[in-house]
Amino acid sequence: MGNPIKKLAGQTAIYGLSSIVGRLANYLLLTPLYTDASIFTTEQFGVVTNTYAWVAVSIIFFTYGMETGYFRFASKLQDVKEKVFSTSLISVFTTAFIFVLLILTYSAEISAAIGYPNHAEYVEYLAIIIGLDAAVSIPFARLRLEEKPIRFAFIRLFSLAINVGLNFFFYVICPWYTENYNYESINSIVYLVYDPSVGVGYVFIANLIASFITFALLSPQILKHSWKFDFPLWKQLFKYCWPLLVVGLAGALNQHFDKLIIKYLVPDNLGDTETGIYGAIYKLSIFITLFIQAFQYAAEPFFFNQAKEKDSKETYAKVLKYFTILTSTAFLGILLFIDVVKHFIRSDEYFQGLYILPWLLMSAVFFGIYYNLSFWYKLSGKTYFGAIISGIGSILTIVGNIFLVPYFENLNPGNGYFGAAITTFGCFLIMSILSYVIGQKHYPVNYDLKRILGYIILAGLLFLTSDFLISDLPNPIKLSINSLILVGYLGIAFKLERPQKTNK
Repeated sequence: MGNPIKKLAGQTAIYGLSSIVGRLANYLLLTPLYTDASIFTTEQFGVVTNTYAWVAVSIIFFTYGMETGYFRFASKLQDVKEKVFSTSLISVFTTAFIFVLLILTYSAEISAAIGYPNHAEYVEYLAIIIGLDAAVSIPFARLRLEEKPIRFAFIRLFSLAINVGLNFFFYVICPWYTENYNYESINSIVYLVYDPSVGVGYVFIANLIASFITFALLSPQILKHSWKFDFPLWKQLFKYCWPLLVVGLAGALNQHFDKLIIKYLVPDNLGDTETGIYGAIYKLSIFITLFIQAFQYAAEPFFFNQAKEKDSKETYAKVLKYFTILTSTAFLGILLFIDVVKHFIRSDEYFQGLYILPWLLMSAVFFGIYYNLSFWYKLSGKTYFGAIISGIGSILTIVGNIFLVPYFENLNPGNGYFGAAITTFGCFLIMSILSYVIGQKHYPVNYDLKRILGYIILAGLLFLTSDFLISDLPNPIKLSINSLILVGYLGIAFKLERPQKTNK
């Protein structure tokens, strides 16, 4: 058997074409677009940030852990793989249809409840987007289980290209056309598809079209398999998955509750503005979060398949250590070169929130560590522990935001989001600790804690050293010194981790 770490790294790299490269292109192009003051105000960007936080939470209800259930049962019950696929697919299709129908029926009431009473269409667009994304979750999971990352990456990339292209069409090409040509000419394609009053709505329309295209590309895979629903198998799947619904919901709340709640915890005139600033700074952690996402796509089937090997726990320990090195390097690199990275945000109005970035980046590092540590309860079938740990994290997130956002808002008006950043960091740190401690009792893995914590602490100390000692130097000198610091960090990691030669 080949080196499993290299196999995981290779698949992570290919999945990265769709999640890292694809969404990085999305980020490099759309974040400057959305944060351009001539296109969106901070308040409007706050609307985009807030509504997509609702999407991230809602998708958990639509899929309720069935992807992981499919991985578990399809890899374990090889003789009924097709039955597992069709049963899980029909389950998600059915519930997605019901949820979308309910949301469309009560879109006016829902839009009013989340603070957008005059824009029920936002809720309607997003409901269909979530339904389509849920519908393709099991076909995408099958591609991952069958180790077909190239097809997976192609579909994801193509969908992302459509989404980015449509955003530029609606927010750059159409406004330019209306300013320079006879917009209301009946022969104008722009006149037929563009209405300036839609504004933020075109963000959701572009996403909706891209989601339809994704569904169309996966439809042959969906239709070519027999549709058979096995109720006894579904009961086993649901028994395994329902705790993962709690885990997923809690995880989504831990990652997105801050973006949902800030606007309700600060003065009304600052709600969307602070959400917009927080959301823009949050996006600067994209280099870590996208790597984690690519890793997730590859890791879930990898960990389940690797469980059959006798040295699987040793592999898991190495994966966490190398994962920590990579994410800590990204943490350090982003902060050392923040004077360059920050300009992906077009408007200086957002820069007042840059001081929360170290907290958000380290939150992302610990979120990735927690994800690695969480596999013990999935592999052992004790998913209820995941629900408990995630539930504790959600309580910390909710309570922390409710108390700390208003506290820092009163302490320094316009900066309540600092409380959200601290809460996010504390939540993932405590969840990582809990998962490690409980996991060692039920599924012990000999993680190299000294090295793992050492790399994190060293990255933090190097950043603080740079921030305190050289932050006021001219940019060319500062960037040169910071480059040496980053190379030095990588050199230390390489020296410590390279295989030791043994004398014959």
